Amino acid sequence: MWDYYATGDRSTAKIYVVNQSAQPLQHAIVSVAYYALDGSRKFFHDAGDINLGPHTSSEAMAIVRIKDAGPVYFVKCELRDISGSVIADNTYWSSRVDDDLGSAFHGRSIQDQFGAMGRPLGAQYHAAGACEGLRQALGRQR
Repeated sequence: MWDYYATGDRSTAKIYVVNQSAQPLQHAIVSVAYYALDGSRKFFHDAGDINLGPHTSSEAMAIVRIKDAGPVYFVKCELRDISGSVIADNTYWSSRVDDDLGSAFHGRSIQDQFGAMGRPLGAQYHAAGACEGLRQALGRQR
């Protein structure tokens, strides 16, 4: 699990491993990769020999901000067993600018903020392009 740079001074993201099973997790490998919208991988890091008891979680690594990931980027986290088989994977998206909806709305409704009938202006185009870039990136990594 990736924390979106949500703690402390927001300069470091934390990657957590969560074991929701009743069995211990032994010798697992955690990896994190950042992808730009064009699908190019901008960062990769992994950590091995992760051991975790049943129904527990632990911080696996911390990642400083990746400056060349682009204004919007994807983060893919994977947990693999010792043989390399994927146990879990999560994909997130983020932007260079931290979310701060508290002051942005100034009391206006979401519909007023994003346009008529609640449709984010231009979001469909950007989301479609971003999803295509991610699809291509993940297809190349498999």
